[in-house]
Amino acid sequence: MDVVKHLKEIVDVLNKINRSILNNFATPAYNETPGGVIDGANDTFTLTNTPATGSLQIFLNGMYQTPAGEDYTLTGLTITFVNAPLAGSILRAFYYH
Repeated sequence: MDVVKHLKEIVDVLNKINRSILNNFATPAYNETPGGVIDGANDTFTLTNTPATGSLQIFLNGMYQTPAGEDYTLTGLTITFVNAPLAGSILRAFYYH
């Protein structure tokens, strides 16, 4: 039947549109542990991916860290803390890339 053939073609086109739309959305990174030694002296840590502008949220021992130089700065993949996290601290990042 021509109707069935046309319905399959319509479904194929809609699937292509859906894939195209999904490719335009950023991918989330949840609960990532940035690379770097937490020893009380190291203040530089590395993310796996470059965060989308304004999406990065850093938590140190469960406390939100303020960006733009108050608690840390971000350059590309690199997080630089104003004060190095103490040894034994837990560092987590949430962002879109």
